[in-house]
Amino acid sequence: MTSIKRTYRIATAAALLVLVTVATGLYLGAQTRAQFTDIAESWTDFAEDPEKKGVWISSLRGYLGYGGIIHNFKNYVIRKDESYRARIMDQLTQFDAVMASYLSEPLPDAERRALETIRATIEEYRGKIKIADRAVAGNWPAERTDRLVKVDDTEAILALRNLEMLWMDSRARSTERIIAAVMRGETLIGYGFLAMVLLVTAALSIAVLIGLLIRDMRGANAS
Repeated sequence: MTSIKRTYRIATAAALLVLVTVATGLYLGAQTRAQFTDIAESWTDFAEDPEKKGVWISSLRGYLGYGGIIHNFKNYVIRKDESYRARIMDQLTQFDAVMASYLSEPLPDAERRALETIRATIEEYRGKIKIADRAVAGNWPAERTDRLVKVDDTEAILALRNLEMLWMDSRARSTERIIAAVMRGETLIGYGFLAMVLLVTAALSIAVLIGLLIRDMRGANAS
């Protein structure tokens, strides 16, 4: 009777070790897969979305800055040179394409409002081109033309700065997520090495228990 109880206990212990070993392996496998997914998503967020927006913001900065739409418009008014008008029209086409691509993305409200502010200012300049054309054709004095076509672009400049800050914040968050994911991965690797030691120990223990089980079964058959 004692031999049967001992055999039962050995078999139960071996079964529990097997279950623990399998469960540990499945858990670590799932955690590792989830960690790789998190790292991949973090890298995608870091490399794709902010980079794409960075290019768009850089383009918008060019349209609002020196040599851009506003600068060429003012030169057209002052110098009455048709080449400036041609540049304005080309840049307006490019601006529309960049703005359409940017606004087609899922954006936070603050980012979308900044873009709308920039677009509204550029639309004001677009609407003033006909006045500038008449001024050039009629050789109006620059002061007269300036009064009629003047646009306050302060809000657009501030909106551009806001976009740049939002982009930098997004870049920083993506970087922090990558660092956190890598650190979690390093911790998981440590757990993996520990689990390997435990799994080897469990396998040896199971082998010993099975050996004891076989010995008891032989002893029971011999008796």
